[in-house]
Amino acid sequence: MRDEQTPDDDHATRARRREALSGLAHGTLTALVGGGICAIFVFAWTHAVATADAYESGEYVPYPTEAVGLPGRIGLWLACAVGLTLIAVGIAGVVRGILALATARRGPARSTARPSPHPGGSIASHVLLGVHRTRGMLPPRLARALATALPWFLIVALTLATEPRMMFAAPMLAFFGSLLGRGLYAARPAARWARPLVVTGVPVLLAAPLILGSLRPGQWTIPLAFLIGAEIGAHLGELRERTVGARPRILAREFAGVTHVGDAGGVRFDVSPLLRTPTRKEREEFTRTWPQLSRTDDVIRVRLISFVTALFPVGLLALGYGMVKEVLEGGDDRPSQLLGMSAIMSLMLLAGAILVWWSTRQRARLTRARDHLAYTQFAAANGLDYLPRPAASPDGFDVLTRTMRARDVPRELLFANRESAQTDGPGDGRTHFGGVCVLEVAVPLPNIRLRSRQHRTPAFSAYAAPARDQRLSLEGDFDRFFEMSVPKGYERDALYLFTPDVMAWLIDDVQSFDVELIDHSVILRSRRDVVTRNPEDWQRIATALSAIGRRVQQWERWRDDRTAASGSALLEMETRGRSATVGVGGRRLRLGIGAGAIFAAAFTSIYLTLTLLSTSM
Repeated sequence: MRDEQTPDDDHATRARRREALSGLAHGTLTALVGGGICAIFVFAWTHAVATADAYESGEYVPYPTEAVGLPGRIGLWLACAVGLTLIAVGIAGVVRGILALATARRGPARSTARPSPHPGGSIASHVLLGVHRTRGMLPPRLARALATALPWFLIVALTLATEPRMMFAAPMLAFFGSLLGRGLYAARPAARWARPLVVTGVPVLLAAPLILGSLRPGQWTIPLAFLIGAEIGAHLGELRERTVGARPRILAREFAGVTHVGDAGGVRFDVSPLLRTPTRKEREEFTRTWPQLSRTDDVIRVRLISFVTALFPVGLLALGYGMVKEVLEGGDDRPSQLLGMSAIMSLMLLAGAILVWWSTRQRARLTRARDHLAYTQFAAANGLDYLPRPAASPDGFDVLTRTMRARDVPRELLFANRESAQTDGPGDGRTHFGGVCVLEVAVPLPNIRLRSRQHRTPAFSAYAAPARDQRLSLEGDFDRFFEMSVPKGYERDALYLFTPDVMAWLIDDVQSFDVELIDHSVILRSRRDVVTRNPEDWQRIATALSAIGRRVQQWERWRDDRTAASGSALLEMETRGRSATVGVGGRRLRLGIGAGAIFAAAFTSIYLTLTLLSTSM
């Protein structure tokens, strides 16, 4: 006797079957692309070797080639490694799709679907690795890492497989392709399935004549570098959009019909003003009200730095080409020359990384009048006051921009984007840029910091961080999501403040933020801006505030008995009348060496070593 299927069960079964078929198709496509990469490079290498052998034996060869040396062999190995990686990922996706298809009719609907990632347009992340599907073929972090790294490896492989005298052409065309890819990504269509077709199809049409005209050993790689460069440009546009924010027209299209975000029983925001395009009359009236918001000098400076940053890869390519020529044609001083060039390249790479980071973050700080008007209307609709001008933070360590404060509420609440005002870098473990949300509490709290493990990348702009001997490990899976730092002697206090139910709330709703308890404040920090026109960012804030707000009253019952005359270190949780202060040892975390200081010391050592070796050889 068969179990009866309800309509909901049938719908869930069909949804699982569609997802399984999608995974099967993506896995097959990925494996085919990986096999195609290996086949193309192996065939080209075999043909080039045969051509070189025929030329050396005295036969007439119309297009002799020199792309069979060590660089070409390294390019072959690198390309085959990329292809084999894609084949392995594709096979894993096929197996997973088959298993999911076989079990589609059994069991309840899956509840482990991953959240919808940022809408993308690059072919590698959108199609090959399944980053933008509900259930990708790989864990999201690994998939994004591969989608970022594999195109760059292919560019290097194509460059090495090019004729030595034409090797500079491949990365140059890749550079122009990246500019085209960024432009196509910015103008991507609304339908997600059409985005990779546009981002990839247009470069293919442009490169098709070049490909047909350069089917020769050592030259076929040049137009293909243009295609891979377009993919890299689209991916860079995607990464930049995550930092700077999507354009308002794209957000309005992505969130059409969305008016409110947040929890029904908690914090909610009306986001319709953020998605609305202000009229010209409204913009002109707002500009007359705030004439000091015109930041022409800042715009010119940021755009000039961005232009220099865009041209910086040309210098890197020229230096790389010089290093390749030195390897192929160098004399007795080849080792010292290569070491000296490596030292210079390390400086250029560091300078380029700093320029990209600084220009990207500064562009995110440029707020147009229409954006200020949208934030003003958003603040008015949600009971907030908006301050368009930059202001100093209460502790004086940061410059706050796009500041919003709640009005007519029992607790002070502040949202803002922040930039460190310390010229020598943040000294307390915070990043140079980011967003902050501050909630006031009635009593001072010990300085306890939770670092979200979602932020796997070290804060290289911070030269200090909480000392490692202050870390406290809590029960369950909490340490998988947060890293807790507690002042020495306040471990029992932390266990009271962060009970199992509080830890569960933090894991579910706050893990995208770093959390800090300090003085009369509970601070949520993010490496990304929090005051943006993206409703997803306000959804994150609303969810986190709803979770924190439910626990503030419990935290306000905490008292520190260390300030009593008896000197006892007992914790009085519910006792009234205690002095609402924190002991000296619990007011601030002790700081140690941060990732920025370690990176600076390591880079200086490497640079000095390369320089000394180049001059002594």
